[in-house]
Amino acid sequence: MMHATHTVTAPRDARADATELDTKRQRVLDVARTAGAAALVVRRADTLTWLLCGADVLVSRQGGPVAEAVVHDHGVDVVTTRIEAERLRHEELPHGVDVVAVPWERPSAVGERAAELAIERAQGGAVASDAELSLDDARWPLLDVEIERLRSAGAVTARVVTDVAATLSPELSEHAVAGRLMGALRERGLHVPVVLVAGAARLGHVRHPVPTHTPIGRAAMLVVCSEAHGLVSAATRIVRFGDEPGPIAERLGLVLEVEAAMLSATRPGATLGDVFEAGRAAYDAVGHPDAWRDHHQGGPIAYRPREGLAVPGDARAVVVGAAYAWNPSLPWAKSEDTFVLSEASLENVTWDERWPSLVVDGRSRADVLSL
Repeated sequence: MMHATHTVTAPRDARADATELDTKRQRVLDVARTAGAAALVVRRADTLTWLLCGADVLVSRQGGPVAEAVVHDHGVDVVTTRIEAERLRHEELPHGVDVVAVPWERPSAVGERAAELAIERAQGGAVASDAELSLDDARWPLLDVEIERLRSAGAVTARVVTDVAATLSPELSEHAVAGRLMGALRERGLHVPVVLVAGAARLGHVRHPVPTHTPIGRAAMLVVCSEAHGLVSAATRIVRFGDEPGPIAERLGLVLEVEAAMLSATRPGATLGDVFEAGRAAYDAVGHPDAWRDHHQGGPIAYRPREGLAVPGDARAVVVGAAYAWNPSLPWAKSEDTFVLSEASLENVTWDERWPSLVVDGRSRADVLSL
């Protein structure tokens, strides 16, 4: 039986909304002004959610956003259809946003009205959009309220994975396990952009285990990226039943050494390339020098499952106030959690004390759960 788990909620606070919205508006305007623009149209779903303080601007999780936003010197306008206007205004958007409704029956109406508004708000100045100007760097550092949202959602995610893992049995299919994870996360208010499951038959062979009808057998790896208020947290856990199939424990020990090197390198003043190189050197040290080629190693995480993967020579800075999810792996094992970097430490926001752990380089890391 699953334990009670807190749900993710987002009570509105008018003053907090106004502060968050204005801070983000100023960051967008800084990007726009550097490019010589006086107003900017935001169209990308993840960027809209960031700008609008965690607002859900999707109906279909696989479709595009149902709104566009115009950012200018005097505020933020959101353009959407008459279908969505009241819901967004009363349930999703922060205080201080003006909503403009257009007919739903004309598919181009949202984009056309947003473009018109941008020209009006620019008052003779140039207009740009997030198709031309990247706003990705404007997300950093995360604001305190965003870190608290991520902390809350990460805690719920970790507890759900533990609760679901306790209900598993070898005859369940990977699809069934994925369904339990998704159902439990949705019940608690989280969306699930990624859920992966590898049973014993696939654990040593497939790095991105999209679930199948195969029974999980004597072991399973559970991977989730959950999302609440636009912010994504990631975690990976491994379970086994009875005698361990394959070299899980040995491989997990090696993976945790690689991860420890990457976490230690995630510090102010470093680059993502520095972290990547620390991981690559650690793979070499544990006797698997080319393993990094078989799967990405993770990177910063926030309004996407990864805000761009770390790659060799990556010059992007490691940022205090940013979140990181590294995921070193070998056949049979992977380690992954979501960490927020402060000046003093890395805080693991996807940790559940009930999960069995190992201490590696002073940090509690997930061991294999025996059922």
